[in-house]
Amino acid sequence: MKDQPFPNNKSWECPVPARRLDFGHKPLHFETTFWELRPGRLAPINTRTAVGVPGWPVIGFGYLMRARYSEFEMRFSALGKDGEERSPHILSNFHQVSPADWLPGVVSEWDDDGVHYRVSYIVVPNDLQPMDLYQILLKNPTAREVRGNLLVTLNGASTLAAKNDLIAAQGKPLLVMDPRVRVQRIARPTGCVDPRATSSGTWGSGSPHIDEWRTHRTGWYGMPIEYLLQVAPGQSQQLFLGFDDSPIMRECCWDTAEENIDPEILALNKDKGQEVVATVEGDPASQQISLPPAQRTILRFVGRDTDGDGYIRVSVRATPESRQPAVLAVLWAFGLEVQISTDDLLAGQGEERSHCRIDVGDDMPWDIEREWRHIGADPTAFALRLHYRPTLAPGEERTYLLRLPAIDKPEAAPYGQPWRPYDTGETWKPCQ
Repeated sequence: MKDQPFPNNKSWECPVPARRLDFGHKPLHFETTFWELRPGRLAPINTRTAVGVPGWPVIGFGYLMRARYSEFEMRFSALGKDGEERSPHILSNFHQVSPADWLPGVVSEWDDDGVHYRVSYIVVPNDLQPMDLYQILLKNPTAREVRGNLLVTLNGASTLAAKNDLIAAQGKPLLVMDPRVRVQRIARPTGCVDPRATSSGTWGSGSPHIDEWRTHRTGWYGMPIEYLLQVAPGQSQQLFLGFDDSPIMRECCWDTAEENIDPEILALNKDKGQEVVATVEGDPASQQISLPPAQRTILRFVGRDTDGDGYIRVSVRATPESRQPAVLAVLWAFGLEVQISTDDLLAGQGEERSHCRIDVGDDMPWDIEREWRHIGADPTAFALRLHYRPTLAPGEERTYLLRLPAIDKPEAAPYGQPWRPYDTGETWKPCQ
């Protein structure tokens, strides 16, 4: 019986194979798969690729040159002469290949303003855990002196900090620079406090528009969803928080009829509702609400900066009794002089009068033809930027390394926009 395929009854999915095919590879043999991770849904290397060592989490890295880890997102960009950041994929001679055409990684190369760039990303077997290794090479093939202009931005929590060659957050080591380069701290006018409240989308194709409410952040493991909004000293703001009660943990087999599911498992996975508590700095009253099923809800607050840091802090967390984690879909900010109500916003009216509006979670993993439109749509409030900008003599080249734990990242998953729980830290413990 164990050698027979296991049928997934009344499902459009193919039967589950009896066992993984044995190609005679050793346990840590490298493999490269492509993003959708199932037959018939493969993508070419120049769009997205998912790489890893068998048995360990994989990660997506494609033409946008961004990598999502549990504590931060890392993105490569080029600095133009006008001071604007540009995605390398629009620059001259940009192309990507797999190392040796089969190893688990991506080699990205391009030319810009007299400098040839090569960024190689590969997953390396290591005891006790595999390691993500990024090699950055800048070469001057010209007969004149030129300057490199590569930036690596780490969008993370407010605790993200560099000390010597190590970057860490909340006491956890995340990345080693070799050698150390200039690190710039970035504070944005608005943004998420901690990206471990992960960006995700409910079932469907996601939301390119704020009024579709499809994207959100999710507070797994009791994690609060928090945002900062910059304000002038003494200034108060109307803040509106929008929720869409689309359950995160809804069913164990979404394409299987309920009569074909074990009753105990069905009862365990049934949606038992969401209950959240929302607070806004400067507003003395918190608001607790059980979100109605399949209905949008908006809460209104009046906030101001009370601790002198120049920001109003917004926080949403699930109650201890809630079966579902906290979610937040939309955030608006209006001046006190603006006459606006929750009913107006629910009807899609008056949004144009807001001076800040965030489609929460809009920077989640998207399908390939649309993701570039959403980069930076829902940023973190703080970031670190690594500057790879050496002056290169004719024929000179410089090489830099970045080392990260390969296991400390979300799992890639089909369809590109499911919820993505962050790593709890258990994977840092030695294997037993």
